[in-house]
This record gives sequence, structure tokens and C-alpha cells, in this order.
Amino acid sequence: MALLDIVILAALVRLNMEFDSPIPCTVIYAVICLFFMLISGVPFLALLMWGLIYAAVAWLLFWGLIKTKNSPAWWAVAVIGVIGLTII
Repeated sequence: MALLDIVILAALVRLNMEFDSPIPCTVIYAVICLFFMLISGVPFLALLMWGLIYAAVAWLLFWGLIKTKNSPAWWAVAVIGVIGLTII
């Protein structure tokens, strides 16, 4: 799942570069995570809790990428965010 997660995040980071808002990429990532948790049999309450956690961390990642768009700090935000979302 980690490799698939990295590929999905890489595509969403590229998509995020086209938008000025972190919300579309956050929603896409949260829906994908919820779908995979749903088909793996996670209880509903845990599904909601983890969905909110994934959405919050993804929003922070995509927001940070927008704020550091043309600076060297963009790479630090991207690497730390992708690693953080992959570990969760």
C-alpha cells in the first residue's frame, strides 16, 4: 500500500500545483483513503476518525505546498508531507 500511496500523492502534488486551493486534492485523497479502508473492513467509527485525520494532514500538506510554491522550502514540505502521510 505504501507504493500506491506514494504514487497517488505524487499525482495529487502535481495536480495541486495547478490549483490555488488545497481543498480539491484533499478531498480526492481523503475519498481514496476512505475507499481503501472501507473495502478492507475497518469499523465505521474508526473509518470516520481516520478519514478526518487523513484529511487534516493532507490539507496541511497541500496548503504548505501552495504557500511555498516558488521557494526551496517546497521540497522540504513535499518530502516531509509525503513521508508523513505514508507512515500514518
